[in-house]
Amino acid sequence: MRLFTLPLLLVLMLSQVLAERVDTIYSFGSADPKEVKEILTQVLSKDGKMVILPDKGKVLIQDERAVHELVAVLLADMAKPRPNVKVEVIFNEDTAMTEKGGNLGVRNNSVEINLMNRKSTTSRSSGQFLVVQSGSSASIRVVQEVPFVDYFYNYARGRGYLLSETRWRDIGTQMSVRPQVRGNLIDVELMPQITALVDGRLDVIDYRDLSTRVTVASGQEVSIGGFQGAGDEFNRNFFSGGDRSRSTQSTGFKIRATIFQY
Repeated sequence: MRLFTLPLLLVLMLSQVLAERVDTIYSFGSADPKEVKEILTQVLSKDGKMVILPDKGKVLIQDERAVHELVAVLLADMAKPRPNVKVEVIFNEDTAMTEKGGNLGVRNNSVEINLMNRKSTTSRSSGQFLVVQSGSSASIRVVQEVPFVDYFYNYARGRGYLLSETRWRDIGTQMSVRPQVRGNLIDVELMPQITALVDGRLDVIDYRDLSTRVTVASGQEVSIGGFQGAGDEFNRNFFSGGDRSRSTQSTGFKIRATIFQY
């Protein structure tokens, strides 16, 4: 039995060394703290621990040495400067208008009225662009002021975005744009937002359930009819100024995302 005592002791000591946990602080630069947490959670051991310091761009890892080697490689890659993306948004609007008119005449001692309806369609487009770092988000103004306060307020209340009953005024629409570069492809998340004055302060309400994602090659242009999951009424009210003297409007937009270097 004594012959096995020393080897067994060495095995136990070696196991303790291999399982020894080490504390190390890593920098992840400008990487998204949420993305860092998501990736590191998948590689930490069962007893590993992680503390993220988002304001400092650092993370404390307590884990086995073998795990630290993998963490160092992953964070070094994530800490590299993220590319910039130029996102162009072109808004399209087709407006159908009906004009009623007529003329008055006399025929065989009787009055004759000729009624005429004239329909016309006008198209217009306007574009904006912004340059945003991959993984970050920025907003593009769509309409400075829209009249459908009650519509958007009730929409937000019905989906739990608002907890108080404070009314809105002077609302506008804008679109949050968040690109994420994957090689030569770019994932673009588009989310409708409402800006509103609430008790004298400006609030921004995100309609997260209508977030729309598209994937494009760098420089590719793609047409989007509206936000996924939103009905025609929402898209129409969101993209138009709400001129009630006009008839039905069909709206949509195009986006072009390009990996951009200064």
